[in-house]
Amino acid sequence: MLSGTCTQVIDGATIEVDFASRLRLRDVRAPGQFDEGHDEARANLEALVLDQTVNYVAVGQSGLSMLADVWVDSFSVNEYMRGCCLAHQGI
Repeated sequence: MLSGTCTQVIDGATIEVDFASRLRLRDVRAPGQFDEGHDEARANLEALVLDQTVNYVAVGQSGLSMLADVWVDSFSVNEYMRGCCLAHQGI
């Protein structure tokens, strides 16, 4: 498991760690930049991780980002954001 400080939230499923590593939350389908709910999803993720130490396990690659499972302490960021995004999609 790796760790670092979240320095930026890109969208509801992508963060930057230590100004270098871009992480995409595995199995999280957040609204796109121009889709309804984008700002809310981004704000939810930002409230959880921005300026926090995050722990992560890289599980693959998604474009230029590492696909990862992410935690703050023992709290699963992936699980929380999956719930937020599914609720917004009415699922």
